[in-house]
Amino acid sequence: MQNALKTNLLSGLSTGPLAAKPAWQPQANWQWPNIRQNINEGAVALLICDAYPYFGFKAEATGGYKVYINGELYSAYSSGAKCSFALADLEEISTPYNISYPAAHKAYIIEIRPQTAPAITKLICDYHLAPGEQQAALWLHFQTGKYPVNISYIGSYFLSGIRQAAWNNTLKAITAKDNALKVSSCTHPWPYFETQTLPVLDISSCTASFSPSGCICGIASSFTLKGTALNKSNMNFAGAFYQSSSISQTLERVLLNNVDTSAVKNWSQTHQNSPKLKLLPSYDFMAAEDMSSFLTNAINLQDTYLDLSYAHNLKILGIYGTATNRIDGLKGLKVSSLAPFSSSALQINVRYTGLDHNALRILFESLPQVSAAQTIDITGALGAEDLIEADLSIATAKGWTVIY
Repeated sequence: MQNALKTNLLSGLSTGPLAAKPAWQPQANWQWPNIRQNINEGAVALLICDAYPYFGFKAEATGGYKVYINGELYSAYSSGAKCSFALADLEEISTPYNISYPAAHKAYIIEIRPQTAPAITKLICDYHLAPGEQQAALWLHFQTGKYPVNISYIGSYFLSGIRQAAWNNTLKAITAKDNALKVSSCTHPWPYFETQTLPVLDISSCTASFSPSGCICGIASSFTLKGTALNKSNMNFAGAFYQSSSISQTLERVLLNNVDTSAVKNWSQTHQNSPKLKLLPSYDFMAAEDMSSFLTNAINLQDTYLDLSYAHNLKILGIYGTATNRIDGLKGLKVSSLAPFSSSALQINVRYTGLDHNALRILFESLPQVSAAQTIDITGALGAEDLIEADLSIATAKGWTVIY
């Protein structure tokens, strides 16, 4: 049964080389200029507009960087220094582009070029005067090629873990040379963007943290992650593909291209609130400890049989829906008989799923023996009402409390 469960989970998933897709283009009626045209190798370009009054960023490159506005040199900066300006002042420097999307605005191309280094190595868009301040980036393009870029907090300024400013919530596209962005660090890079496209995220050179919490909010139907971080122990998938209810929830599929997740411990909220998700990627949960709210409200999930019998360190698991947003695609689930399930919160939550009578029995049979009154909640599961005392006793005899 274990092999059948794992085979069914992995069927139809792509993990090998992926075909190149056409470069993203803005719609003609948006009247956006092409920021990829004539961009220098190693540079980063932004299309910004006057939807908000100020714009600012910090860039890093050995030897400093230069900023060009609509192709004309604006100023030079030391590495890590901040560049900021009022949009009203730019019209005195350069003729703006008149665009029509997301509304009628004056727009400018900002190109950030390294002065002596081969490429920009870090960018943070963070003009911050007050908490919650916003600024208007529309399109972000990386021409950095083979050189890794630190994109941690690229879209927002953080202080003590709290998002403070520069939400860049107008961003519609993030593109890269050859549709692949090689990163050196990736922690909460672009939260709450209504981004229509993202490049393949290549983490094979990631030596620092890989913790892309909330990075896939509001994008198109698929996203591809490539490679394995050089320090696998720094990989963290908590909230990685969380779909905020405050923006479009469009993600249907995450593709993994040679990504090893066997060292990832934190899977909390990885696919929380994912109504469009159809398939789970081919994750390796070998080191998983926290899978609280791992997958929720996935009403379009295709038939999935999830085998976690090898996840011996698992402390908490949540794959659940609601009475109105069921996960009927979850058809089978096994856990490890060695897992501690020692979380102080509800240890296993499979409410409102497609687990039928037989699937629930199989889940009960896989449960470990416990002694701390651990609880499993199967309320609203497809087969919950069909269980009889003999079925429930499979779990209760091992020390579990069953809510149904």
